Amino acid sequence: MRVLNLRDLNKLLPKVAVCVAMRNEEAVILNLVQSLVAQTYPNYHVFVIDDHSDDESVRVVSSFEASNFKVLQAKDGVAGKAACLHQLTKGLTLDYDVLAFTDADCVVDSFWVENMVKHLKTNDLVADETLVNGKGFLPVFEKIEYREIFGLVRLLGRLSSLPSMMGNNFAIRHTLFKSVDGYESLTDSIVEDVDLLKLVNAKGAKTVMAGDCKVCTTTTNNDWNALVSQRYRWSKGVQFNIGFLFIGLFLTSFKLVPYVFLLFNPVVGIVFFAVRWLITFCFSPIKFREIWSVIFFDLYQVILYVNVVLASKQRLVDWQGRKIKF
Repeated sequence: MRVLNLRDLNKLLPKVAVCVAMRNEEAVILNLVQSLVAQTYPNYHVFVIDDHSDDESVRVVSSFEASNFKVLQAKDGVAGKAACLHQLTKGLTLDYDVLAFTDADCVVDSFWVENMVKHLKTNDLVADETLVNGKGFLPVFEKIEYREIFGLVRLLGRLSSLPSMMGNNFAIRHTLFKSVDGYESLTDSIVEDVDLLKLVNAKGAKTVMAGDCKVCTTTTNNDWNALVSQRYRWSKGVQFNIGFLFIGLFLTSFKLVPYVFLLFNPVVGIVFFAVRWLITFCFSPIKFREIWSVIFFDLYQVILYVNVVLASKQRLVDWQGRKIKF
């Protein structure tokens, strides 16, 4: 009887391809790569595809050497995240059982791939939260905003299929990815993650929002115009997504209730505020020195949403150094 060694046992585990599209990320890409090659899971490869960067991203990432790490270049005529990921994934064989996706400006913990594979034993697609790690005025508000959104997405996902996810933190069975033609029909999408999820949900696949596969983004919006452009792009991509409409309605109603009670019954209004922000601080990584954000968060969101509506008159927005037309 043959005794399997550790290498043979590792090969019996699902084979994972981690896919990353990169454009002008010389300042942060090495942080991601270092976190990816330090995974506890033994049977995986990392593929980074460069989307015609005009900075030193390729040089930086190519200087990193690892046996399970490969850098690819987008072909001429292939531009944009979805198109690059389509080129990358199209070239992968079905020997890879799982495709995991994250972004060049993120950092993952050492158990990320292992936990993704664990959840895919009983699910077809797994996603999780993206944490904001940045200093400055706007990133503090984004921390609260992301946590609120992911909390509701998690709740809706338990009631039915996931209404949304972020493309920097999900994994999918390769066979399912192939069955929906992957990114082939989404190469021009500005929210390829949400559009891919729509295809997956239409298949009746089992999706889940995990709690132990979080990633941390290292790039935050300290520029107001960039933040508005990002939210405008998101809103254009998800405007027909019922889950997002529900989330927006719920958040708006929830935020207005304390103000209404403050006008007619200040005591009850204060209680509403206390309960709301107690919940927020229990589940949001807000530090004590950032408590000031509680006072201004609602005002920030109102001003942001108004600016996004005003921006809807635009037909061009900046995205990764390119002009995107709507």
